[in-house]
This record gives sequence, structure tokens and C-alpha cells, in this order.
Amino acid sequence: MKTLISKIIVSISTVIAINIILISNINAAPISSLKKACDGGNAGGCASLGISYAKGQGVTQNYSLAAKYFSKACDGGNALGCAKLGVLYTEGKGVTKDYSLANKYYNKACDSGNALGCTGLGDLYANGLGVTQDYSLAAKYYQKACDGGIALGCNSLGILYANGQGVTQDKFKAYEYFTKAIKLGDQKAQKNIDILRKENQQATSQNQGLSPIQSCFSECDKEYQIKVGLCGIASGIAAVKDKVMLNCDGKYDNDKLRCYYECKLKYQ
Repeated sequence: MKTLISKIIVSISTVIAINIILISNINAAPISSLKKACDGGNAGGCASLGISYAKGQGVTQNYSLAAKYFSKACDGGNALGCAKLGVLYTEGKGVTKDYSLANKYYNKACDSGNALGCTGLGDLYANGLGVTQDYSLAAKYYQKACDGGIALGCNSLGILYANGQGVTQDKFKAYEYFTKAIKLGDQKAQKNIDILRKENQQATSQNQGLSPIQSCFSECDKEYQIKVGLCGIASGIAAVKDKVMLNCDGKYDNDKLRCYYECKLKYQ
């Protein structure tokens, strides 16, 4: 089973399992009403009907019929229908497994602003399914998914940042995306935060009398004061003043805040 990384593990089976969760609100109308709406050209009705068959809600679960109605929904311009059809092609439920077709429908969904479709594309590129493995593209689509409120997209993007896959390694950003994933409902992201903390914990502190986190904060303060002091000196040199101040003005306030967050990541 493929994994995105060696330590923070996200198996493709987990990806599919989360993606197959039908996150939209199903129309409370009876199946007969949904069929009538779908037959009348209502793409949203077709998508809801596909969801009903995929979940077995109000009808006997039938992935073949789910695929049929998701296809009608997608053809009618419903982005969610395209995304759900992509999921079925990824897993081979109700249709023959076909990553190329999954890519097609995920792309159609993502291009229409459906975040679940963007997540699917991220999964394909991260795992090299039907496409050349490309972590940069995976990060691009996971970013879109995360921005669109998909918890798995945030968690997967955090994994890429934690390991420097397709992006510059940045464990602070990884921590931020894992935290966002938790807020969006993916409690499994907490395990990834725990792994980051374990990797970054230091056994001892060099500053006696201070707790490890207090020592860390102290180092942040020292570094901040040094940088601000250098900016102050440079600002008095007319030849370099303008250029230096562009780099100094407010920049180190953010660096200090970032340093504090990294301390919390390590020790809290």
C-alpha cells in the first residue's frame, strides 16, 4: 500500500475512505421526487439521487446507479456530481477502476470550484495514480482543497510541508495546516501534530532555571533584538537606508511570532 511519506502515514485506502464520505447535504425529498427532478434536467437532483444510491439512503445501495446519476449530474454542469464520479472511478465502485477517467472528472470538478475534486487530484498526483507522481502538483491541488474547506486537503498539504515534498520544508506551516484540518473535523491530523512534536522535542535546556518553552521564548527574544538592532544601525547609513528598511520594516515582528509558535510546537 502506497504512502505519502515514511513517518506521517496516509495510505491510499485512507484517502479513498475519506473521499468517499458524501459530505453534501442530501435533499430530504423522496426518491421519486429526485428521479422526477433528474429526468426533468435538474443536475442537482441527479447528484442527490447519486448520493442516495451511493449511501443506500432511501434505496438499496447500488454504485452502478450512483455512477449513472453522478454522470448525468456532471454532464448537466453539477461539479459535485463530477467529483463523486471521480471517486467511484478511483475506487472502482459501480464502474471499472480507471485513474485516467478519475483525473478527468476531478479536473472538471476542481476547475468548477469544487474542493472535493481538487482533493481527488491531489491524491492522484501524490500517489502517482494514472499520472506521473508530482508532489508540486499535489500541493497545488491540496492547497485549493484546503482553501475550499476540505479537511483532508489541509492534512495532506501539512504532510507535504512536513516532509518538503513538492514544497520547501516548513514544519511550522505543516503545524498550521494540521491544526486547520482538525478544526474542519479531521481529528486524525492530531497524530501528525504529535509526530512533529516528538521529532522536535529537546531533552534538555541550556538555560538553567527556565522551563524548555521559556528558554525557547527567550532565544526568540534575543534573536529579535539582534535583528532589530542591526536594522537600526543600517537605517542610519544613507546609501543603504531605503533598501534595508524595505526588508526590516515589520518583517521581524512576524519572525518573532513565528518563532513563538515553533516553541509551542516543540514543547506544549
